[in-house]
Amino acid sequence: SILLMNAGGCIVLFIYSLVALGTLCPFCTLYYIASWIVAFMFFKNSTIKVPGVIPSLVTIAVFGAVFFLTFNNVQGRKEKVDQFAVSLIKQYEALKNLGQPSFESEFVMAKGMANAPIRIVKFSDFECPACKMLSENLHKIEEKYGEKVNIQYFFYPLDNACNPAMKTPLHRFACKASYLATCMPSQFKTFEKDVFANQRNLSDDWLETYAKNNNVMECYKSQKAKDTVTKYMKEAKKFGVRSTPTFLLNGVKIEGVLPVKQISILIDHLLKK
Repeated sequence: SILLMNAGGCIVLFIYSLVALGTLCPFCTLYYIASWIVAFMFFKNSTIKVPGVIPSLVTIAVFGAVFFLTFNNVQGRKEKVDQFAVSLIKQYEALKNLGQPSFESEFVMAKGMANAPIRIVKFSDFECPACKMLSENLHKIEEKYGEKVNIQYFFYPLDNACNPAMKTPLHRFACKASYLATCMPSQFKTFEKDVFANQRNLSDDWLETYAKNNNVMECYKSQKAKDTVTKYMKEAKKFGVRSTPTFLLNGVKIEGVLPVKQISILIDHLLKK
């Protein structure tokens, strides 16, 4: 009885994996094949060709009990998620709306439509590990919501070489990485991903090589690049930015990293509104 139910279950899971998921787990596939071979060998060599009534009833009862417990557990988790979503939205709604920066950023992570209903402004530092995490989450948000989101990047390097709010050095190459970014507005998305991917390897050599490879060395070393970063930092100051990452979600300031699921909950709420 168990062999038959297991073999049948493997067929269902195999079809589900191919049709619904579009992929097969190698280990699971080996298990399916082994299950079918064992069932075939048993019924080929055994004198028992039909499952007994009592073993079948016991198997169905055990399966039913496991299904019931699993279903209740999933429903309980869903209720907790729903309760959390309500709590998260209440916290968001209780925060003050600070509005939008006085100018549009040239440095865009996700362009979106002209009047995208969701506007995210990220104040960030290229050497900040949490900024890298938030960046990865925001790119997933872009994939999920497409033109409904506009995500802009504002420089706020935690480096006293260019940030007067920093009394001591923290991220030695954050200012220089920001200078280089100002020279590549049309390639900013690629640059941002490259820098975060090489965050641990940032150095003068890495930045200068990148500038040379993209023919922006003169811009990278220019006063204009420094002035641009200063302009963006002054805008961050208006919103009371003191740490990175900090971001505005439709004008509401949120400090730190939020998981994709939490950002999605807030975005879905805003879209409904």
